[in-house]
Amino acid sequence: MDDLDRAQILEERTRELAISKVKSLIETEREHTQSLMEKGVTLLCKCCDEPLDGFISHYCDADCRDLAHEIRESERRNGLN
Repeated sequence: MDDLDRAQILEERTRELAISKVKSLIETEREHTQSLMEKGVTLLCKCCDEPLDGFISHYCDADCRDLAHEIRESERRNGLN
């Protein structure tokens, strides 16, 4: 086994670990959101305050997501955030 093989194995393991962590975070978010919805909490879009019906999404649609991202970037560039 040479350095190239070891690097490839390390890359694969790192990728697998990252995927596993993301899946775990998604499941945790799903459980938290489900818990809130069972308690009667209405989840709202972070941009326009429209009620959300899904889990894990913070925005009601791509337009709100993109607008919120543009606002954050503008604030960051102007030193406001």
